[in-house]
Amino acid sequence: MLEDYLTYNEDTGHLTWINRPALCIKVGTQAKSLDTKGYVTVCVKGKQYKGHRVAWYLYYGSWPTGVIDHINRDKSDNRIENLRDVTPSVNNLNRDLGASGEHYITKYNDQWRVRKPRGGVFCTVDTLNEAKVLKRAFYKEKI
Repeated sequence: MLEDYLTYNEDTGHLTWINRPALCIKVGTQAKSLDTKGYVTVCVKGKQYKGHRVAWYLYYGSWPTGVIDHINRDKSDNRIENLRDVTPSVNNLNRDLGASGEHYITKYNDQWRVRKPRGGVFCTVDTLNEAKVLKRAFYKEKI
């Protein structure tokens, strides 16, 4: 059904309308509405779709089995080379690392927290260096 309304350009990542799902849509225009989180969205027959999932569907002919990860972390870059079908945990590893620059270390008030891989806090310390040392020790033991 989506292929009746949209085409996908794998090189640019753009979705283009080839049929009008609503009167306000012009055939030949790019579908580029962004949601509040910066993802491209399209609405067809009253149903909202994420642009990256539509891109995947139109390129491969089937819906992704997991979540679609934007490899370069640009939520509006839907080029097929920038998209991968992954588990939620792999997708979380590719998110912005924040102030610490490391996975599982977050700033909390004036301290640093080392988080456990499945949630919860392993420890809270005063310096980022302490947090990095403890994280490495904790994760080496878990492997």
